[in-house]
Amino acid sequence: MSTGGLAVSVIIPTLNEEQNLRALLADLLAQQDLSLQLIVADGGSKDHTAEIASSAGAELAVGGAGRGRQMNAGRRRARHPWLLFLHADSRLCDAHLLAGALAHMQQMPAGSAGHFALRFDRLTADRARFYRHLEYKSGLNLRGTINGDQGLLIQATFFDQLGGFDQHLPFLEDQNLSDLIFAQGRWTLLPGHLHTSARRFEQEGYWQRYFLMMLIMCARRAGMENFLHEARGLYPQAADSKHLRVLPFLELILAQAGKHRGFWQEMGAYARENSWQLACAVDSVLGRSWLMPRLQVPGSRVTARRSDALLGHLLRQLFQGPIRLALRQQES
Repeated sequence: MSTGGLAVSVIIPTLNEEQNLRALLADLLAQQDLSLQLIVADGGSKDHTAEIASSAGAELAVGGAGRGRQMNAGRRRARHPWLLFLHADSRLCDAHLLAGALAHMQQMPAGSAGHFALRFDRLTADRARFYRHLEYKSGLNLRGTINGDQGLLIQATFFDQLGGFDQHLPFLEDQNLSDLIFAQGRWTLLPGHLHTSARRFEQEGYWQRYFLMMLIMCARRAGMENFLHEARGLYPQAADSKHLRVLPFLELILAQAGKHRGFWQEMGAYARENSWQLACAVDSVLGRSWLMPRLQVPGSRVTARRSDALLGHLLRQLFQGPIRLALRQQES
């Protein structure tokens, strides 16, 4: 790590991350042409996370568990004008990645935030199309496609202006801040790629994790915080993840949907707004943007409301019927 004119405080939230933290810190220490302050924001690890952080020269910010709370605690220790938030299972395979990212951000107007496109590090070569789709989508710079595992590079003043990370849930802090940035500033795609572990998908199941992520985003869209609070194990720490049973979460959201007026209408709206993901899947297979640019079709609010109601009714029938039945048969 050399000290140039560029300086960034790197904040890494951890909870029992001894298996991944050492490699990430080594990658960061190998970065060239910039000055780094390394901050490990720990939520109470019981393994050797703290010792690994100290041996690499990182500062340790210890606080209550919860990724948003931990990263806010890390920000309070930050000294440099730029902040970079990284997950502990990230890898930087280019020694000039961060210098290039900072140089890019310095050309952007105030109120900008940067994220990387992803490359997944996998234990096996299967599900290649699945990962290709996720990697392609991570580089689109669209609302709903920017998550914490893509990193967040942001000026400290802009981060403070946004109010930092939301701490009232143990997860979704990245989605909430992403929406704030879309509303009050702009996102930019940083040059290069950030590598991330595919361990959640490999340990929990590919479609199981993706399906549960969809349920989480639907509950968030409908303001159904009871589901997000009551569903224990909804988003376990990555180090504790194992094969995922989806049916209990589906049963919970169906039970709460019956008490939440307008939920299925919101589900329909969410499906309509995310219909572009089908075109994204096609483009990811083709390896180029061909179908996505052809989807810009304007529609009236009346048409949107009608289609939302129709889609919501269809989704209600599917979730309460064949999807629930299929999950019962598979997970029995």
